[in-house]
Amino acid sequence: MKNHFLTLVFSIITCISFSQLISQQSIFSFDITKSILPSLQNVGSTSGIPTTVITGNYVHYPRLTFGYNRLILDKVMLGVDVGFGNKATSFLYQMSEEYSFLEVRPEIQFQLYSDDKIIVYYGLELFHIRNKDVFDNSFYLKSGEGIFNYESASFKREKTGAMLKFGVYRTLFNSFGVNFYTGIGAQVTNIEHSNVMNETENLIEFKHGFKQFKQDGNLVFAEFTLGVKLYFISQK
Repeated sequence: MKNHFLTLVFSIITCISFSQLISQQSIFSFDITKSILPSLQNVGSTSGIPTTVITGNYVHYPRLTFGYNRLILDKVMLGVDVGFGNKATSFLYQMSEEYSFLEVRPEIQFQLYSDDKIIVYYGLELFHIRNKDVFDNSFYLKSGEGIFNYESASFKREKTGAMLKFGVYRTLFNSFGVNFYTGIGAQVTNIEHSNVMNETENLIEFKHGFKQFKQDGNLVFAEFTLGVKLYFISQK
């Protein structure tokens, strides 16, 4: 009997907490920078080197990224962005059939200012990214061995890190608006090339800053982001 009573009390508390939670402010977003505007994303990672997604040297990985944030405490929001990509979703680019991309970005945001039209915030974002592809007629770096060209190779990349972010939500009409954000942090990237066909050593001096995208093994880099999201906000 006592156990049933405790279960009932716990259930009531849980239901009350959940009902209060779902009544809070929620934001649903779509990241147009990561999904549509690659020239703005990874602006701090490429050292200004122009690249294209069509070659094996691209620095932008096409995907569709959606987000959800909820006000969990006064002035505190918790959320997550999830991005995914493949040939079918990368309709603006000529990606291979083997291309796949997945990212998960949980974030906590602390509101510095808010009114009916504007929310100014800072926050902490964690992220994990995994993508695969097959490149043709490209090159890669073997740590301690040099640079090698190849006719074809399977590519796998995993990136994990954290960023301090700052942003502004600006509601333009009704409940729709634009979220501008920027951030800086650190990342650990692991790259692996496999199934390499017709590998030959590259004797030409390597001058480009593609270690982050082409060198096998674990590497640590600074991470910078700058972007824009469209959002819909659901009020209390």
